[in-house]
Amino acid sequence: MSEESSLPGAVAGRTAVPLDDIDRQILSRLLEDGRISVRALAEQVHISRANAYTRIGRLVAEDVITGFTAQLNAQRAIARTTLCSSSPWRS
Repeated sequence: MSEESSLPGAVAGRTAVPLDDIDRQILSRLLEDGRISVRALAEQVHISRANAYTRIGRLVAEDVITGFTAQLNAQRAIARTTLCSSSPWRS
């Protein structure tokens, strides 16, 4: 068994594509703003939207990108949860 196929997210018979400068720029932008639109991301790294979708899909498939998350301010989240816990936000 090759080392490649034992990597998480590796697909049998498929070689992982090394990251190039564009991939690194995409990762950098996503780390700065995980909610950036694909359109804005593509414009910022000077590639087409189709290319951006393809690259993001590949980065996800190869487990370079393992998820998209939200970062919370714990103090505000707790304060708002405490304030809202006595009544539902929808009436």
